[in-house]
Amino acid sequence: MKKDELTENDIRNIHILIGKNVKKMRVKKKMTQLQLSCSIGHSAVGTISMCEIHLNDKHFNIEHLFRIANALDCNVIDFLKDI
Repeated sequence: MKKDELTENDIRNIHILIGKNVKKMRVKKKMTQLQLSCSIGHSAVGTISMCEIHLNDKHFNIEHLFRIANALDCNVIDFLKDI
């Protein structure tokens, strides 16, 4: 394996960190999981709550991240901090 290749564990850790960063930004903006869910077109908190903690390997996709960034009035790059 090449030095610059990502392992499955690397990808998992990236998803975990993105979930934590989304939660951090959501809390900073004083938005509940339900408010955020509704603002991106979901009627329940399942996706947000599971992705924030990477439950059952659930993670945000790029569309989620752009919609969430718009709802939180931030930049998608904010979710990639410390990666």
